[in-house]
Amino acid sequence: MASASAPDARVPEGTWSFGACETDELAAKVLDVGWVTQYLAHGRTFEADVDAVQTSRAQLARIRFRTPCLSRGEGPSGAYVFALPGCQADSARLGGEPLEATAAGLLRPGVEHEFHTERGSELLLLAIPQEWVERETLAIWGRPLCETGKRWTFPFEHPATAQRLRASLTTLLDADVRQSDGIAGEEATRCQQEELSRALLRMIAPTLPAIAGPARRSLVRRAEAYLRENVRKAITLTDLCVYMDVPERTLRQ
Repeated sequence: MASASAPDARVPEGTWSFGACETDELAAKVLDVGWVTQYLAHGRTFEADVDAVQTSRAQLARIRFRTPCLSRGEGPSGAYVFALPGCQADSARLGGEPLEATAAGLLRPGVEHEFHTERGSELLLLAIPQEWVERETLAIWGRPLCETGKRWTFPFEHPATAQRLRASLTTLLDADVRQSDGIAGEEATRCQQEELSRALLRMIAPTLPAIAGPARRSLVRRAEAYLRENVRKAITLTDLCVYMDVPERTLRQ
């Protein structure tokens, strides 16, 4: 891939859609999309389908396990991968933790993961460059993702909002996969991927203590002064959070 910010430089930008009836067949096909994964079928049959779209900003994929399955491996290098289960994911487990529709799973770079489903399952997988995630979580959460320990799942603050996020990601993926000649509106797709990625990080942000009134007023004055001094620059919310050294939620308060 031309862009150094892509999840995995070995994988070209574009779309993929394929099915597999054997575990080895699926492992070989997902390797082309940047995943090094082993699949083990639970039973005599195996069936899975994969749709994926990759831009220089992120990789968005959907995998449907139509039969019980165990998978082990690593996602694209240099990227965090967020796994959003479908509504019928009550039997799915990631790293030994239940992966329910009210939470997002997380696969970390260089850390081997194990996903297990006893009834089949559907996952939306959003792979985002590691450096971008660390910067955004520092701004939104007040600390980078790398400092949150080794947990495998992050609960959504508002599950209903998470359902709308899944619907938006699915719509974006389906629109691009339907294109026979590549991604429909590449720049628009990249921007949507980035906005939806940022929305996801906001939805799983850890709870922070409230800031007292005097401290809030002091932060407001600092923020106003900074914006006045840089009135001719395009200052983003992330830029302001990094300068102020406070998470986005605190700044909004």
